[in-house]
Amino acid sequence: MAMVRMTSDEIRKRQSKTDWSRVKALEDTDIDFSDLPEATDKQLASGTFDRAANLGRPKLKDEDRKIGTYIRFSPRVLNHLRASGKNWQTRLSKKVEELVDAGEL
Repeated sequence: MAMVRMTSDEIRKRQSKTDWSRVKALEDTDIDFSDLPEATDKQLASGTFDRAANLGRPKLKDEDRKIGTYIRFSPRVLNHLRASGKNWQTRLSKKVEELVDAGEL
């Protein structure tokens, strides 16, 4: 099947192939849940049943989170930092943390 590009307006105007009147008329007892796995005690306790909720990067503790900011450097300093290679922002952040911890900044 080939991919087709569509604008959001084209998608909204598209005719659905779903029989929505039949879906709306369904009762809970009409739905076959036999292929779904049983909920675990952890899921029942937390109310989390969505597999997608556990996807992606793990949540970081507040002290480990990084906060985006905007800072201005002179062209000479910025060129030097960029020339130092990949992850220069991380190295700079660690150096600033060291200075803060040492009471020098």
